[in-house]
Amino acid sequence: MSEKLRRACAWLCGAVAPAAPGGNCCAAGEIFGVRAGLWFAVLSFALLLALHLAYLAVLGEWLEDPQLSSIPDGFGAWAEVFTRMYKARRGSSRPSSA
Repeated sequence: MSEKLRRACAWLCGAVAPAAPGGNCCAAGEIFGVRAGLWFAVLSFALLLALHLAYLAVLGEWLEDPQLSSIPDGFGAWAEVFTRMYKARRGSSRPSSA
């Protein structure tokens, strides 16, 4: 897979992830009622927010002591962010051949 296509897929997954709980909330609303669907929406988006805050915390910790061997792993768009950090850090740590 080309680099541009892989990058586009990662960002698309990051953009679609918030929409998935919305669809599930509609389904829960149809099956269990509107109130249950709304609670499912609140809990789904709270979980998504907690996930992003956790990744931000991991990124903040890594930025305090940026080591090439300890770049964190991620999921979705965060995997792309961490991969780019790894490549940038690896490129800057190579000795120049000048």
